[in-house]
Amino acid sequence: GVRATHDAGQVGASTLRQRVMFGNVLFRTEWAGNRLTLGGEVRTDNMESAQRPDLGYDYSIGSLIMQDEVSLSEEVGLLGSVRLDNHSAAGHIISPRGSVRYQPTANLTMRLMAGQVSGARSALRSQRKPHRLRPLPSLSEAARLKPERRAIRST
Repeated sequence: GVRATHDAGQVGASTLRQRVMFGNVLFRTEWAGNRLTLGGEVRTDNMESAQRPDLGYDYSIGSLIMQDEVSLSEEVGLLGSVRLDNHSAAGHIISPRGSVRYQPTANLTMRLMAGQVSGARSALRSQRKPHRLRPLPSLSEAARLKPERRAIRST
């Protein structure tokens, strides 16, 4: 596992401190053209700011992973996987995924992927108040902007 604590920087006049712990265990085996991976992960993440408590969060995720890749040829393979996450803020999340791998050379791999997430509330929405960003000006508004002019005077 990895444990890290660092100063995540300044936001306005506040100091952010983030603590992250991560660990995983994976088991891989191959048989009859299949590559099976089973495993689990654990992650905790905590962000604190005494000056800006609205930026803080604290969550943990435990995950189970199962993946199988079937080689159809040297260049083509099919991959299917499912991941089950237990997120402390978002609840249970199931993420099935599939892909077709095409590897025409040793230095080039292409994948066509599809996946879905189900059963999750937004973790960020449950942890933080939404931040409102000002919208960018529309193109018509931007076209009306005038260039800035500054006079330089020497004395």
